[in-house]
Amino acid sequence: MERNDKMKIIAIVCAVIAVAVFALNLSGNSSGVDQFEGDMLWVICQSGQETYQMDKAEYFRWVSANQTGDRIPPMPCEECNEKAAFRAEKCPNCELIFRRHSVPNDFADRCPDCGHSEIENPLE
Repeated sequence: MERNDKMKIIAIVCAVIAVAVFALNLSGNSSGVDQFEGDMLWVICQSGQETYQMDKAEYFRWVSANQTGDRIPPMPCEECNEKAAFRAEKCPNCELIFRRHSVPNDFADRCPDCGHSEIENPLE
């Protein structure tokens, strides 16, 4: 077998593998968002301080469609329809619902009232 024939076979095998990987990604949920279907997260509106829960998969889909760079813009609030809603946390210690990253240079879930962080110190 000549060198050119071997190169053609290698190129065909690589192309088949690439097509197979591409097809597998298209056939399944390549984004991985569906695994969060049914899980809920908190949202807080900075306009009127309304809080509510939304489906985590729905939130990730919205972020994927609307995020620019590393910034996530405010979502339309379910209550007032203003673009002022952000992902929030509910403190398991004092139950305050607050915007993530409320405490600068700290864990995203640091409670601004009691200082608890589930990331740093999980409650048992």
